[in-house]
Amino acid sequence: MKVSQAIQYWAGYHKLHSKKNTLRAYHPTISKFGHQFQDRELQSLSPDEILSFLTRVTEGNKQLTKHTRYSYLSSFFNFIKSNNDSSLQNLCANQMMRKLFKNTEIPPWKILEKDVVDESFSERSNREID
Repeated sequence: MKVSQAIQYWAGYHKLHSKKNTLRAYHPTISKFGHQFQDRELQSLSPDEILSFLTRVTEGNKQLTKHTRYSYLSSFFNFIKSNNDSSLQNLCANQMMRKLFKNTEIPPWKILEKDVVDESFSERSNREID
């Protein structure tokens, strides 16, 4: 199956079964992937080509964005494997790419004491009255 056919199959499914925001989120990554590899057979792609593509597409982005784009492409391969071609390997599912595009931990939010919050609102209310 060619990449362009796989993308059409994937998009057709998601147009019927997913929300518009899902398609809107996936679209930039999947369309760039399709543009670069449209005439290639999915089976002919290598993990090195996928890594090169993801590196180029995510250059200059934050780690969370890199992880998100990696996840979108990985889920695309999983979808095709599950629904169309069980012999297809997920080219994103290797240890090196997982580590490279791993999501960094988000620092926990600083929780303020109730007294501090109340005092802040009280000061703001007093300024608005003046």
